[in-house]
Amino acid sequence: MTNLTTLKMKITNPSSFLPILRFLSSSTPCLTSLEVSLYSGPVSESFTVKEIDQVTLTCIPLRHLQHIRLTNVYFVKYMTKQSDGQLSRLLPSLSNPEIYFVNPPNEFLNLFQWGNRPCLTYMFVWIMLPIHTPNDTSSIFDSFFKRHPKIAGLALTVLEPPTPFPLQPWTTEMFPNLHRVFTNLAIHPVESLEIVRQLIHVCGTFGDATIAHLEEMRNLEQCVAYLDMDLCDFLKSIPSNIQKRTVERVSGEDGDVSDEV
Repeated sequence: MTNLTTLKMKITNPSSFLPILRFLSSSTPCLTSLEVSLYSGPVSESFTVKEIDQVTLTCIPLRHLQHIRLTNVYFVKYMTKQSDGQLSRLLPSLSNPEIYFVNPPNEFLNLFQWGNRPCLTYMFVWIMLPIHTPNDTSSIFDSFFKRHPKIAGLALTVLEPPTPFPLQPWTTEMFPNLHRVFTNLAIHPVESLEIVRQLIHVCGTFGDATIAHLEEMRNLEQCVAYLDMDLCDFLKSIPSNIQKRTVERVSGEDGDVSDEV
């Protein structure tokens, strides 16, 4: 598999990603994109994750691997400095991770507590948080973002988030290079007035409290807006030089409205 560049696979153990990654590091040196999802059906394994880990004794950097997509799979279930160090050595070029997880256990948050991915420029996270999510969830995410100032694009969908989430609106100190934001959350508690001035693409929920944010989006080129406000007020507040907008009304007596210019 030395010439393999793209790989999609299903695994039966959500915490087996690291040993599998170690195995791939010695067999797929040209890998650029990896998708791993959890498979819950019956399986007949020819070898176990434990055996893979025993065979693969060295960590060879996957220098071409930039995109990883995980669905209900951990990087590492119980993250330690040692395991995070292995991830850093194996993934020196990781720039575009996508993470999907429904009702993750608390250990899932360890992914965001440790380490630094120096090439990280885009982040996609889709999570449905369980009821008993730790109260410091928001601060864990904030700390992760502060350690990755190169992030230019962020797609964050959080279902059933703890209240409030985030604790404070994001600032340019946290995201000095952020230009694209896609989120299911309301814009005004997520984005500060100073950070919206540097955004060129935005997707989110806009309400009456976001009018000041709209007026500050001076560099905005494209906007996907889910409206919880009067359409006329939105159109009056959005910058006139915007190139493309898509509007959907999410509340109101008139039902759903779609407008694209």
